[in-house]
Amino acid sequence: MSHIFALPRKAVWLIHEAIKQRIASEEARYLVEDSQEDAEGDYGNDLTYLKMLCDEFADKREGRDTALLYQCWFDPKDNCLSLSPYANIQMLRDQGQLSDAAKLLYEIAAETFEEAMAVHNLRQGWAPYVPMGEAEPCPKCETPYYAQGSAQCWRCGKIEEASVERVDPHPEWVVKGKSIRQLIQELETFEDQQMEVRLSLDSGATHRPVSILSRRGGYCVLENCER
Repeated sequence: MSHIFALPRKAVWLIHEAIKQRIASEEARYLVEDSQEDAEGDYGNDLTYLKMLCDEFADKREGRDTALLYQCWFDPKDNCLSLSPYANIQMLRDQGQLSDAAKLLYEIAAETFEEAMAVHNLRQGWAPYVPMGEAEPCPKCETPYYAQGSAQCWRCGKIEEASVERVDPHPEWVVKGKSIRQLIQELETFEDQQMEVRLSLDSGATHRPVSILSRRGGYCVLENCER
């Protein structure tokens, strides 16, 4: 069945999930009294075959396909909602950013971080996700991608800095910062003025509450004092 994996990686993941659901539904039929004979008559050894196929897809998922998975976790310890690549979950646990009490809400199969965030915001009922910077042509295939964001092309994968000719990798609005007056003006545009303000250092993938505002070295600093 190696020819199956010539399909796009995202399609392989979707087929894997569909097979899992089919297996679950058929196993449920076996548990219902008087339905076992019907289930065996309809499928016979097909259920065993489906399980073998599912295992094969699972093995594939444990390889490169896990790079396509993003997981949304809710941590009741700090009332924090986080979206992170599957491969980073253990690191977040090791760093104490995800407690043992955290619960997995859902997974998103996406080719880029921007795509995952767009789906994430839809599921949460939030405003559409706005990627960092402007879309620009991929230097390999000319497909639009966000070099100032994840730098991931949905066709080519991660685009390394060496392949991107850019005078300044950080546009002025990223490094210039905002004054207190500018922040107040932007905050006043939010309809819900009771909305909690959070602090993020990774484009919103994870965030922490703002504990205090302090004056340090001529700057107004938003601080998180959990550690």
